[in-house]
Amino acid sequence: MNSDHIELNRGLVVVHHDWPRNKELAQRDDFEDSELTGKQLTLEQLLDHKVAVILGEPGSGKSEELRSLHRKRGGFFIRLERLVDESLREILSDEDLLTFNGWKKGNAEALFLLDAVDEAKLEHDEDFAKAIDRVSRQIGVALPRARFVITSRISEWRAQTDLDIVRGLAAPETKQVADKAPPDGETVSINDAAEDHPVIVVAALQPLTPAQVQRFAEGRGVPEAARFLNALRERNALVFAVRPLDVILLYEYWQEKGDLSGLTELVRYMVEKLLMEVRSKEKRDPLSRSQAEEGAEYLAAAVILCKKLSFDIPEDGQLSSDSRLSAEAVLPGTWKPLERRALMNRALFDLPGRGALSFHHRVHVEYLAAQWIERLTEHNCGYEELEDLLTTNIGGKVTLRSTLAPVAAWLVTDGPESWRRRLESLILLVAPQIHLQYGDPSALTIQYRRRVLAAIVNKYKDRNRAHLRVDPDKLARLADDDLAEDINVYLVDESISDDLRCDLLMTVWEGALQGCVETVLRLFASPDSSDDLRSFCVLATQYAGTNEQKRRLAQLAQDMDGLSNTAIGHIFEALYPAIVDAEGALRFLGKPVEVGRYNHDLQYRIGPHLEHELQGKDASVFLRGFLSLLKTEPLRERSGLSRRYHWMMTFVPLCLERAISQSPHTESDRDLIVDAVLLLNEALLHGYLETPGMVDHTESLREALSQAEDLRRAIFWRSASLAGISLDSYPFPFYKLSPISGLAPWSADDVDWMLDDVRTRQTLIERVIAFSAAAYILGQKNSRWVRYLTRMAGILDEPELRRRVYQFIRNKLLWRFALMWQSRVRHNLLDKTSWQVRRHRCARWYRAQRKKIWLLTHLPSLRAGRFPVMLAHVTDSMRSNGKNRFSAAEWELVRKKWGKLVADSVREGCVRAWRQYRPLWPHERQERNSIDRRVIIGLVGLQTLWQEGHLDFNQLERDDVEFAVRYACSELNGFPEWFPDLARGRHADVTRVLSEAVEAEFAYPPSWSRCTRLSRNLQGNLQGMSQSTRRCRRRYRHLILGTPRFLVRFCPPCRVDRTVTSPRWLLLPPRGLSNTSPGRPNGFCGWLHGWALTRRPHFAICSPRWMALRLTRPTV
Repeated sequence: MNSDHIELNRGLVVVHHDWPRNKELAQRDDFEDSELTGKQLTLEQLLDHKVAVILGEPGSGKSEELRSLHRKRGGFFIRLERLVDESLREILSDEDLLTFNGWKKGNAEALFLLDAVDEAKLEHDEDFAKAIDRVSRQIGVALPRARFVITSRISEWRAQTDLDIVRGLAAPETKQVADKAPPDGETVSINDAAEDHPVIVVAALQPLTPAQVQRFAEGRGVPEAARFLNALRERNALVFAVRPLDVILLYEYWQEKGDLSGLTELVRYMVEKLLMEVRSKEKRDPLSRSQAEEGAEYLAAAVILCKKLSFDIPEDGQLSSDSRLSAEAVLPGTWKPLERRALMNRALFDLPGRGALSFHHRVHVEYLAAQWIERLTEHNCGYEELEDLLTTNIGGKVTLRSTLAPVAAWLVTDGPESWRRRLESLILLVAPQIHLQYGDPSALTIQYRRRVLAAIVNKYKDRNRAHLRVDPDKLARLADDDLAEDINVYLVDESISDDLRCDLLMTVWEGALQGCVETVLRLFASPDSSDDLRSFCVLATQYAGTNEQKRRLAQLAQDMDGLSNTAIGHIFEALYPAIVDAEGALRFLGKPVEVGRYNHDLQYRIGPHLEHELQGKDASVFLRGFLSLLKTEPLRERSGLSRRYHWMMTFVPLCLERAISQSPHTESDRDLIVDAVLLLNEALLHGYLETPGMVDHTESLREALSQAEDLRRAIFWRSASLAGISLDSYPFPFYKLSPISGLAPWSADDVDWMLDDVRTRQTLIERVIAFSAAAYILGQKNSRWVRYLTRMAGILDEPELRRRVYQFIRNKLLWRFALMWQSRVRHNLLDKTSWQVRRHRCARWYRAQRKKIWLLTHLPSLRAGRFPVMLAHVTDSMRSNGKNRFSAAEWELVRKKWGKLVADSVREGCVRAWRQYRPLWPHERQERNSIDRRVIIGLVGLQTLWQEGHLDFNQLERDDVEFAVRYACSELNGFPEWFPDLARGRHADVTRVLSEAVEAEFAYPPSWSRCTRLSRNLQGNLQGMSQSTRRCRRRYRHLILGTPRFLVRFCPPCRVDRTVTSPRWLLLPPRGLSNTSPGRPNGFCGWLHGWALTRRPHFAICSPRWMALRLTRPTV
């Protein structure tokens, strides 16, 4: 195979990123950070970051991608292991050294590509830090202009330790970078990173896609690459080809065996190869082949038994995760740390997440765990112990453990051991269906496979539903021509559930069992077959049947009514274009019943297949058929499309694009295309064009029509004939002709044929329409209209056209003056509204200047705290940025608007004013939703003192504490920021003041909703406060919930009458309770009423929440 680099355009997925420690980026919340994690990047996008780390397993191609980046972008390619003991002067070539020195003297950027962190750690882990420190020191002051891309094996990258090391490379970037490199050296040109990009990003190489696998195989010069890729697809082996190394190993296996059919042999071969160290490190490998296999078996068994899929990457100073396994705890104690590390470095392991490793493929885990159990049986592990391991007893019934089902399937092989025969019988008894999902069914004997099918049928025969989990790859390996007769018997057995027969039909098409197709066709034609069975019969015939059998299927489907939409979609996929032509396919598509608005099954089935298989010669046939069916009655009111066939609108853009590509067009084809374009214009305009499961062809249609002048011309005149334009139409209704929107917008290229049509058209209205359209295009800015004046001179014979030509020329010559007249005179100087706006603007400016002058002349009074209205007015500018609290202290905003003198005077006045006014409690205010201006300036003053550290609550007098609490209770949306500090410092005084306020609030009628404001604040905002505020809350709860528990439990809901002037509560019965009188409940309620008034006269039951409240003053 060719060893040259193949450009695969590999993708990467971000596993970690590191924001800069300065600026606001360091304060981003977890949600914003998580948006980047998992994001797909390319190698080019990786250069947007200061430091990029590429992680990959051995053989994933990370070094090759780094070399490719070096060839494309330049820079300096350096092996990290050399940096441990050598300087850059010794590593770089003479030419690179000259470039490096010239770059350091200039101000351009350079790219440093540091390969193989794992190589740098071969001797000591500290060598990586030494290498990074060396390159950082030798770059020196030019470090802000350097960017780095580093590669590492997954197992050698320590998520926290190594990240801290590479942070030394992330020096702050300079904002200005020269466009040109210094004259004495060549440097790489890199775009500046966006400010919102993380400084460091850690990304892992993504698995190869099937297209990249094909490109890699062809690029490596694989002989018979097409046959090799077909073998990968047919044997479902593409799931193993996710890295360049995997493709190489699979090709070597295919070249040696000539086939990829044996899954057991293939997995064994891949495991052996992936457990081998790369050739460059074989000499230092501390593990033998058998030891590596044994260790992998231990780890695989731990994954299965512990139900944990990943292993921790050991790191100093970091705690291991409970959700991951530790290789040190799993492997035997005789294993040395170097051996464990060498095992985890193998290509058998992959990256599931940050700081973790897992097996590269699930099949590897299952196979190796089975090998571990087989090794136990070789060391005197009896069958009874094996059965206890694999099964459990639930309700007296033996059941296979779900986590060990894959392992059990791999243990059932054609080996000579007696325990395997006993295990086969056990599996057939308790879980024969595992062979449809796990293991290698192709390794089972035909007799055992026949017994598996029989056991599955017998186990689920009496059930109406049998939801089995199946793997298509395992069904393909289970299928064999010798089983066709057995499957035929089961397919026609109506006592078997449809679900199970669908699984058997899936086996037919996955295994291409042609011997079952005749039975499948009979099942399809049976009137008793369900819709699901018929759909699966179509698929089985499609993949396993001959052309003759497919023709019979087409005839059966044509003569059958009541087919489901899903079955029709499968029939279309199976028969067009190999068996039926476009006309026959349209007959099938005319069968579906009405498709719901959100039912897109047909579109998802037919659309992709039609897009792949539609031939140009069939496009017009399909387009004509779709347009005809779309007009089949009954029609929808909004769109005018058929209620039954509206879903066919999805395929019109595709058919139209293919029809346009077929040239030359006949007259009928041109009319068909015009009809389709007008229909799509309406759909785009009104928003009812949906293309689920298909590519959007709108832009490609516009591009195709822009190249077809004859079609644009036909569309124009068809639109004009339908628009109903007359000579009296003013202004000209251009919107009816779609000059801008639609699939065929007008362009400068259309002017020539429009002016030609002005001469050739028969009727005057058509000539006027053509000239008006040309004038519309030439009337656009920067159009070259002068070149068309000579052609316009030839149409001046007609008076109507002459008038329009002169009007066009006048508008083009005078448009600048007309624009100035309209914008500056008519709608400005001569407009009353504009003068009113000017007057209002001048009045606002005048009032603002008066306020500033007044403030400047009253600075001493402002400092003394007088004029609270003006003080509050000035502080309003603090809340211009959306603040929803009074207690703001952003004086920079005030200085920006009012000046430093006014701001400093107002600040001093607010600081002094808070002691000059005793705020009212919320319930004492006479007007609802009102606030005294003195409260606002007091809150601002307290907030200012607190922010500047000049407010010591421990030194305040008791009256000042009461003032502060009253101010706090007047704040919007909770309490001020300084209130917790006040509560901690003076908890006793705060408790006393708040308790009095709460008791006072409950003395007012419930209709006064403002009275509960303080109570709501206390209940909703004191959850996280200190001990003193918790005491306030307990006092509040004592006032509200003071009723004995047994009384609350047995008393029915009562209400409180607060309309009676009394120092005690009056109990009233619940609303709607009959035979009661106010204040005197009957029965048990009456007894409780009497007990409450005699024992606890200040409590009563109220509201559905069984609350008791205390009165301390008469009701107002």
